[in-house]
Amino acid sequence: MRDLSETQARVIRELLVSRPGSDRVKCAAAGVPRSTFQQVRKLAYSAGWIVRRYIPDPSSIGVDRIRVEIGQPFAEKRANLLGDLVRRAEVVLVWDCPSTIVSVSFERSRSEDGERAKEDTSWSRRWVVTPSPSGGEVVAYFDYEGAWSRWALGEAPKAYPRGMPPRQDGSPSPSKRFRAEDLADLVRRPILGSGDDGGGFWPFGGGLPSRLQSLVDNLHAFPWTVPDLAKIPGFARREIASVVLTSGTWASGSDGRGLFQQLVSRCRATPFLYAFDAKRVVMGFLAPAPTTLMVGRTHITAVLAESLREIEVIREPIGSISPVINHRYDRLVG
Repeated sequence: MRDLSETQARVIRELLVSRPGSDRVKCAAAGVPRSTFQQVRKLAYSAGWIVRRYIPDPSSIGVDRIRVEIGQPFAEKRANLLGDLVRRAEVVLVWDCPSTIVSVSFERSRSEDGERAKEDTSWSRRWVVTPSPSGGEVVAYFDYEGAWSRWALGEAPKAYPRGMPPRQDGSPSPSKRFRAEDLADLVRRPILGSGDDGGGFWPFGGGLPSRLQSLVDNLHAFPWTVPDLAKIPGFARREIASVVLTSGTWASGSDGRGLFQQLVSRCRATPFLYAFDAKRVVMGFLAPAPTTLMVGRTHITAVLAESLREIEVIREPIGSISPVINHRYDRLVG
C-alpha cells in the first residue's frame, strides 16, 4: 500500500477535525487548493480510509449515560457475548479483537444493571466506566485528530480533544423542538446504501436539506469523522501498528480532568478515547508514538502511576481489530 503524501495527510487531518463551514474554509485550514481538497476527500471516503457519521446529542434522545466496556471473555463465552451485544439497540460500537472485546453503549435507563452483573462470570477480566454524557466525563470520544496531527504531521493538534457531547464549556444546550423522523433521517444518511458494514460516505457537495441542517445548527446532532485504522495508509514509511487500551482505578485525591491534562502536557499524549467515572478511567492510544515526541517527555506509565492504582494494559494489533458494529448511531433512533 502506497504511503500518503503530505497533502493527503493534511486533508485527512482537516476531515478528522470535522470542522463546520464551507469548502473554502476547510481548504484554507488544510493549506491546499479547493480542487485538491475535494479530490483527496473523495478518495478518502470511497477507499474507506475514513468514515463519516452524525451522532445524535445524547440529551436529545433521552440518553442518561454512556457505557464503555473493555473485557477479555472466556473462550467458550465469547460467541454468546458478541451475539448479545449485537442484539442490543443501545450498543453503537463493538470491536472484536483477538483477546479483547470493546463496546460502547448509549443507555437511556439503568434497568439492565442486574443482568449485566450476572454476566461477570463470562469474563476473565473486565473494565467498565459509565460516565454521564452531560458531565464532561468523556473527554475524548474516538477523536483521532490529536494523534494524527502529532503522528503524521509532527504538529500540535488543531481541535483536540472532542468529547461527548462535543460542545465547548458554556455553550448552550440543544435548542428548539425537532421532529424525531428528521433526526432519524440525518443519523441514518451516511450509511444508506453502504451494505452491511456501515462504511458508506456522505456526498458532501450538495450540503444538507434545511430541515436537517437545523438539527446540526441547534446542536441536536454532530458530525463525526473517524479513520478505519486497518485501511488508512502509512505516512513517511511509518504505520500505526496497534491500539493500546489502558485502565485503572483512582488513587485518593486524583481526578479524571487532572490526569488528562498531565498526559497532554507532560507526556504530549493524545488518547483517542478517554472516559472516566467516580471509580475508574479507560483510555485508548495509538502506537507506536512518533519518535519526535520521545525526546524530553515524561513516560506515560510514570504519569499514570501518580494517579491510578490497579493499572492494566492491553495491546491489540490494528489489523486484528474487527469492527462488528462501527459507530452505528442509527441504532439509537429506530
